[in-house]
Amino acid sequence: MEKEKSPSSFLGGCGAGIGCVIGAIVIIIILVAAILVSIAGSDEKAQEEVSNKQSSTYSNQETAQKEEISQGKVEVKSHTSKKDDYGKVTVTGEVINNTAKPVSSVKVTVTFYNSQDQVVGTDYTYPVGFGDPELQPNTTAPFEITKYDIEFATYKLDVSWD
Repeated sequence: MEKEKSPSSFLGGCGAGIGCVIGAIVIIIILVAAILVSIAGSDEKAQEEVSNKQSSTYSNQETAQKEEISQGKVEVKSHTSKKDDYGKVTVTGEVINNTAKPVSSVKVTVTFYNSQDQVVGTDYTYPVGFGDPELQPNTTAPFEITKYDIEFATYKLDVSWD
């Protein structure tokens, strides 16, 4: 007949001595250290991903403007806004890739402000989104954002990309 194994036999026949307790504590410390190193590594990766995201900002102070081209950014090349008789506002424009590399996930966000510079609305679109071909250097992509029933004095456009 086979002898039942006691819980201490899983620790190499260690009994309840001080050596077994110290060994168990060392194992726990090693496991906790491994978990902390793993967490720290994922935080660094998340921080790296955030730092890879780029952005730039434009306002409607000069509507239908052509932006001065500066190297290293995806920018709003031009934009206009129209409001119809029913309260629908449409902001249209183009973004241009002024970087040396193709970019993806280009997001344009519009923020609307009242005459007291308070935010009264926001919306966004992806002129280059998931599944779209990358935006090549020195090429443009159109965008259009529509918002209903909004009263505003000014708006700003923010562009972010990967």
